[in-house]
Amino acid sequence: MTTTGRVLISLALTALTIGGTAAFIMRPAAVEQKAGGRWKADSGPVPVRAVASSSADVPVYLDAVGTARALNTVSVQPQVGGKIVEIAFAEGQTVEKGQVLARIDPTTYQAALDQASAKFTQDSAQLANAKMDLERYTRIPGAIPVKTVDTQRSLVAQLEGQVASAKAAVDQAKTQLGYTAIVAPLTGRTGIRQVDQGNIVAGSG
Repeated sequence: MTTTGRVLISLALTALTIGGTAAFIMRPAAVEQKAGGRWKADSGPVPVRAVASSSADVPVYLDAVGTARALNTVSVQPQVGGKIVEIAFAEGQTVEKGQVLARIDPTTYQAALDQASAKFTQDSAQLANAKMDLERYTRIPGAIPVKTVDTQRSLVAQLEGQVASAKAAVDQAKTQLGYTAIVAPLTGRTGIRQVDQGNIVAGSG
């Protein structure tokens, strides 16, 4: 073989070697397969699977700073004055509507009710006696002077008014006595207690 032929063959081999190396370096990376699927994670297409739809509760949590406010807020205050003799609730306790929260000393109000009841009984007795006298005066026409009958009739009307007034006083005394038991106006949770047993409270708050 001539020197020129050997040179040509060397150049050809060198070109093939360079081309093969470049082709190896420039080739795209092979996609690796994983044992459990077609593609390795983070490479290749995302598999799509069809499943049956269903409804379920999804837990959603939101972390934030806020303030809780009650739907209804009532400031419970006494309607009559006196000494607190009992506290029947604890702060933060859930109470039902009408449940007794505290009691005020009922002695004075019970005495007022007894007095009003006695006055009502007295006036009722006087009215009954006046009615009987009026019935006797009018039983025999002309036997009793007309002036006396009219006076008795006026007395009956007067006593009827006194009885009505006495009954109203009894009702008021019962109401005042009922206010000595401070009850929950609605169902809910109690807040901060402002008084202790033994404190003197006023009817204004």
